[in-house]
Amino acid sequence: MSRYRYSCRDPIEAQAMANAMNDTKRAARGIYAGMKAATVIENGVIPGIAGLQNLNPGIDEEGWNIKVQRDTAPWPQGFKSRRADVSPFEYGGTNGHVIVEEVKSLLLYYQHGKPMSAASYDNRASRPFMEAFSAHDKVTLQRNIAAHAKVVLKY
Repeated sequence: MSRYRYSCRDPIEAQAMANAMNDTKRAARGIYAGMKAATVIENGVIPGIAGLQNLNPGIDEEGWNIKVQRDTAPWPQGFKSRRADVSPFEYGGTNGHVIVEEVKSLLLYYQHGKPMSAASYDNRASRPFMEAFSAHDKVTLQRNIAAHAKVVLKY
């Protein structure tokens, strides 16, 4: 179990922080949600909600312009790209948010894991991309950025 230092005089807030930081199941759910979104986008198949029989009548699908996916279905046609929004909100403040977008909307002929030198097309992007990095400490973060910088122009 990890130990986190936190200065707080409010026992309720301190307990919530301890629960959030020490509950690996919550962290895993957020990671799983992101992985699921990436898989859905990559395969173009939206999974239905298992066991859903009756939708809450307070959810206005038509009025809110949303669709609760009851059954597994192919990704709808007619959109410029596939994009999913993942927001796993948990008790104790362990919230996250990520938007996952299909790589082919950015690089039309992209082939996963192949360097540009092996491609039979020009796969250079015409716009900049933002990449987020994180690490447990500054030294590791700098090492990760340096390792990425060594290979990023090859792909």
